[in-house]
Parts: sequence; structure tokens; C-alpha cells
Amino acid sequence: MKIRLSVFILLILHFTASAQIHSYYLQNRTPEYAQVIRFYDSITKKNPCFKLIRGGLTDAGIPLYLLVISKSKQFNPIAIRKQKKAIVMINNGIHPGEPDGIDACINIVRDFAMNPTTIPANVVICIVPVFNIDGALQRNSVMRMNQNGPIEFGFRGNARNLDLNRDFIKCDAENTAALIRFMREWNPDVFVDTHVSNGADYPYTMTLISPNTGQRAVPSREIPYPELFSKDIYQQMKEKGMEICPYVESIGETPDSGLLEFNQTPRYSTGYAALFHSMGFVTESHMLKPYPLRVKATIEILKTMIALTEKNKESVFAWRQKEAADYTSNELGFLNWKHNLKLYSEINFKGYVAEHKTSSISGLDRLYYNRNKTWAKVIPYFNFFTASDTILKPKYYVVPSAWNEVLSLLELNDVKKIILKRDTMIEVESDYIIDFKTAAKPYEGHYLHYDIKTRLERGRMLFRKGDVMIPVIQDAARFLVESLEPRSNDGFFAWNFFDAVLQQKEGFSDYVFEEVAERILTEHPEIELRLDSTKSTNKELNSNHWQQLNFIFQQSEYKEKSHNRYPVFKIM
Repeated sequence: MKIRLSVFILLILHFTASAQIHSYYLQNRTPEYAQVIRFYDSITKKNPCFKLIRGGLTDAGIPLYLLVISKSKQFNPIAIRKQKKAIVMINNGIHPGEPDGIDACINIVRDFAMNPTTIPANVVICIVPVFNIDGALQRNSVMRMNQNGPIEFGFRGNARNLDLNRDFIKCDAENTAALIRFMREWNPDVFVDTHVSNGADYPYTMTLISPNTGQRAVPSREIPYPELFSKDIYQQMKEKGMEICPYVESIGETPDSGLLEFNQTPRYSTGYAALFHSMGFVTESHMLKPYPLRVKATIEILKTMIALTEKNKESVFAWRQKEAADYTSNELGFLNWKHNLKLYSEINFKGYVAEHKTSSISGLDRLYYNRNKTWAKVIPYFNFFTASDTILKPKYYVVPSAWNEVLSLLELNDVKKIILKRDTMIEVESDYIIDFKTAAKPYEGHYLHYDIKTRLERGRMLFRKGDVMIPVIQDAARFLVESLEPRSNDGFFAWNFFDAVLQQKEGFSDYVFEEVAERILTEHPEIELRLDSTKSTNKELNSNHWQQLNFIFQQSEYKEKSHNRYPVFKIM
């Protein structure tokens, strides 16, 4: 009895030091980054079920940390997999101005440390205390003007002013590379990113983005397991007195018009997680609710997800295996998912009445939500998607060794590869970029391409020793298709990794090419026919001598083969 009392007193003394940080959120405050890491470090020194793992450096030159909670005291992910334990990874502070998850996880970890018997036996919990450390160090109290607390918080951009939740497929930031290493090493079954919403006003404190089950490799009438998992989250949160709703992205001006399920493309953390068949969730507490209520709701929804993962781990494992098998076995790859607005589900939603009144600033009509008037009704929820592009998956992609930036990203994502040991002629398909649009303004450091159109050529090509063949049948199959296909809206071409091929390097002088062009038309009457046909419909071409010569040049043997040729090739 005395021994137990002594241990209890030691625990009380230990946690007295952390009591202040634990209760910050109740005071409308969130701790500074250094305090967060000191808290986690102190926990790991006192309890063998906790380990703080140092990862790679962020753009600010600060290491990213991962806290692992393992009741069995096993911290090797391979061994954990062999023990058939599920892995839940929680990412906090991707936008440090939205710190609810940072404080929520501090409280969850403290509770587990105070009572280790409550640590789930069959779930290993991985927590990124703060992902965007760089932004967390830029504390302010004004840049989240739509948000009700805390008093101070971090900034959305990292040290390079990148929004890290737009960076996962392109991985410009060192922060992202460090987290991807953790994600690939631990391969979470459930991945959760904690956020605070922007947008409409409504009664719910917590909203949720669930996996896009409408974006399935194999269309099926059966309900995908994440949908059942999500329903359990909704039910248990309701039983806790914290009813939640889907993330509020209205199809019209206000929620009563219906909601769109958030389209989680691979630039986002959860869209990236889906490429490896992890169930990705985003908790979005409501910006206008008081900070203590938001943190409490985040605590409860994270606890709910952890408990449900332990309870249903076999179903989670089975779903992941089926998703991977379905994707691998299907000869088709699906790209560029868009909402199908002809199909929708129906959900019960509670809202504030949206009204309009005259603005005292502009004298014009303005929207506001009247919290004294509420409504509850069934509204449409547009959670069906259609792939706007479909490709036949190759057996292999071939990437020349010169494209080292792309090859480095493939290596970061644990892509299996075969390096050619000698110069080799290979029969391949080549995509040529024939048209695309480019954003007029930069987006996260890039001028994104979209509406990409290609044409296909087949033939034998010489590949050099050191070039890389990548088998598509592997764990990273979906990642490969969505990053390497040229028409993918979130692929490497769209993000400007291959822009060098879009510039023609060799040309002609018209006075030199004139006689050569005559010979080409004589030897290739089909080119002359195309020229005449185009001139008949194109007045500018018809009246421009140089453009007519260029038309001939572009279809001649003198045109460089590499111009507009996408430098990722396919073995079918």
C-alpha cells in the first residue's frame, strides 16, 4: 500500500509541472512550440509506453518529432505489424493558426500517461505534436480574424510561406518530406489531420471530412468500410452530446442549399494518405465556437476514432487489403475525380437562418446568420464522384535518370524500382503534350497546368544505363498512376516538374528553310494537304509566311523529337 501511495505521489508531482500547459485551452490559450515539445519529452522520460522520435528537419532547420504510444512498449513498425496492431496517426498544426488538435493531443497524452492501463492494447498511436513548426514560431493574434480564440496562435505558411496542406504530392517543403518519411515508415491504417473550419455559421462545434468513398478503384454496390466507420463516429459523438456534421462546403451561398463532400486530391494530407489506402479523416472544429469547446470536441472525436480503430481493427485491415487488391488487379486507372451533381445522399442538418440586411459600410445587401432563428431539415449531400479521365495502366513506367527531382520523390515514397544495368532498346508508349492551360497566378510556388491533352506514340527507344524502370504492381501503385500520368490534375506534370520539355530548343531561319520546305512538300504530299486544309480555315496562317514554314517544320524530321514529349514512358 505504501509503495502504491509513493508511486501516486510521484505521478502527482510529475504532472503538476505540466498542469498549466494541460489547462491552457480552458484559458483561451495554446502553448508555444517549445513548451509542447518539453511536455512530450517529459512524458517519454517517465513512461516506457511513450517514445518521442526525431525526424527530418523542416524548412526552418528544426527537427520534426513523432510521439508514439505503444502499450506493449514496442516501437518498431515492422514488429508492430507482425503483432497485428492497428496504427492511428494524428497530425497537428499543419495550419498552426488552427491549434485545436495540438491542445487536444496534449490532453489525450496526459490522460494516457496518468493512467497507462487505458492505453489501447491493439492500437499504436502516432502523434505529430506540431507539423508546421515554422509557422507555429510566427505567433500572432490577428491573422485568423474569423476565429474565436485562442488569444495567440501560429501562422498558416511555413518558413517558405508554403501552405503545407497543399504540398503532399509535390513535396516542396522539407516539413512535408519529413512527415512523408514517418507516414511511409509507419503506414497508418487511420490518418487524422486536425483543423479549424472557415465558412458558414451553424450550431455544430465539430465537422468531419471522411474518406472519399465515391472515388473507388472498382465501382461496387457494397458500402465501403470507411462509410460504416464514419457512421459510428457520428453516432458515438451524438451519444457524447457533441453532435457533428460533414464539413460545411455549401453548393450555394448557405448550407440549406446542400453540401459538397470535400474532394481530397493528393495535394492534401488525407488525399495523399488515400494513395496508400489509409483511411484519412480531417477534423474541422467550427471557427466561431469558443476555444475550450472546440478543443473539447477535438479531444472527444480523436478518442472516438482511436477506440473505433481498436474495436474494428480486423475490418480496417480487411478494407485496406481489398482496396489495394482492387486497385492492383484493375487494368484501368482513374484520374481527376469531380463531383457528380446528378447524384446525392440526404442528411439531416441543423442551421441558423441566413438573412440579409443593408451593410453600414457599403450600403449594399449583405449576408448574416441569425443565431436566434434555427432550422432543421433534410438537405442534399453531394458525395458521389466521377473520374473525368481513365487510362490503361502500364506494366512499367520508365523514367530517365536525368529527372532526378522526380526520382527522389519516388524514392521518398518507397517506390520499388529496377535500375537498368546497360543501355537497352525498349518498346514503349510515349505521351506528347498537345494542349494545356496554365494558371495566370502562382499557387503554392507553381503555375499549375490543367485541362491537359496528350497524344500517344509507340516505338522502340534507347534507354541508358542508370535509367529507371518502375513496376506498377506494388504498394505504391495508385501513387504512381496519379503522380506520373501526364493528364493527372495533381500529377508531376501539372505541378511543373517537366516544364523543360515544353520549350523547343532548335528552330530554323526562314530564308534557309524555304527550299527544304519545298522538298518536304514534294516528298510528303500528306503534309501539303494538311497545310492547305488548315490554311482554308485559319486566316492568320493563310496570311503569314513564317507560320506556314513553321507548320511544315513541325511535321518534318527536323523537328526535335523531345519537344513536348513527356519524359515518363510506358511499357504496356
